[in-house]
Amino acid sequence: MPDLGILEILIAFFLFVPLTQVYIKSFYYIEGFAWLPPIALFCTVGLFPAYGFRPEAIPLLIFAFIYNISYFKTRKIKSGRSYFYFSIMLIFIALTTFAAIYFLPLADTSAWVYTQAHGERDSERNNDYFIRVYNTKEGTPGSNVLAEGMPLIIAIPPITGSTLIIDRVCEAIAARNVIVVSIARVNLDLPAHDVEGKSVYPSFGTIKNHAVMLWTALKNKNWETVRDFFEQARADDIAFLLPLIEKKIDTNDIYLLVYNEAATAATAFARDEAFTSAHPALRGIIAVEARQLPAESAPPAVPVLSLNAGGLMYTDVPEKYPIFAALARGLEQSKPPGWESKYCVPNTAALIYDFMQVPEALP
Repeated sequence: MPDLGILEILIAFFLFVPLTQVYIKSFYYIEGFAWLPPIALFCTVGLFPAYGFRPEAIPLLIFAFIYNISYFKTRKIKSGRSYFYFSIMLIFIALTTFAAIYFLPLADTSAWVYTQAHGERDSERNNDYFIRVYNTKEGTPGSNVLAEGMPLIIAIPPITGSTLIIDRVCEAIAARNVIVVSIARVNLDLPAHDVEGKSVYPSFGTIKNHAVMLWTALKNKNWETVRDFFEQARADDIAFLLPLIEKKIDTNDIYLLVYNEAATAATAFARDEAFTSAHPALRGIIAVEARQLPAESAPPAVPVLSLNAGGLMYTDVPEKYPIFAALARGLEQSKPPGWESKYCVPNTAALIYDFMQVPEALP
């Protein structure tokens, strides 16, 4: 069992033992038991900075907080704690601990797997980016020399979760002798991660502007404006980053791995003859959860692999956050055979690599 699971069991033990103080005579006058609930709460809070955002531990955190309030309110009237109180608390300890352990991450969520990282700025649009590179010459970790001539994938992640939820997918693709470059835009991706892997959240002004936009869309029942805003933002990212990366990495085989709003923007670009002519090295697009474009749109000039069987299936989420995968109905209802949570990352890498190898995919 991972260290995280052992710590969660220890927290449950610290919450359980004080409940028995009323019913075990030898425990009745041990004042040190009063320290166990605060220690349990402190350890539960500490899970998040130590192991990152752990959604499955949130019920345990909430319960530990409520438990502490309840425990110290009834501590001076120990005899007033009924068996009903004991039973309710025991049930909640069991349920919250079970959820936290059952949905433990299948992969290490505390370590990044990219080999290089740096920043870029789009002065024309006033946008800042963090760029990560997966794979280097001969796959040597820490090498600063990119292998020229290798196929290249530019990965543009979902806005929510950003590179945090495609990090392992990028690593798995790079292990097949492919250079993978992922991007995150400051003040758009939630969160972006800087060159040291630290989270960078949107500024207060950006959050305020987005909140106003969402409220206006909700009031007017016009969600298309929100959708169009984020799709245009990702279109700007592609328009800036594709020529930039083309100049920095020498390759004749470039693919776009794009999610959600970026997938829709890239699919539209694939139908733009001027865009595809300006980027002859662009060999294909892997579009995850792209919005359906109007039927009258021109056919794509480059091959497009559309993956619409539940966007979480093609990310790190099933490995890092199994509880989200379980809550996503589309993931469980439409997944192909063999796409259990622990196989989503390698299966996604294999699917993308197979698409890159199909001869018919080359224009």
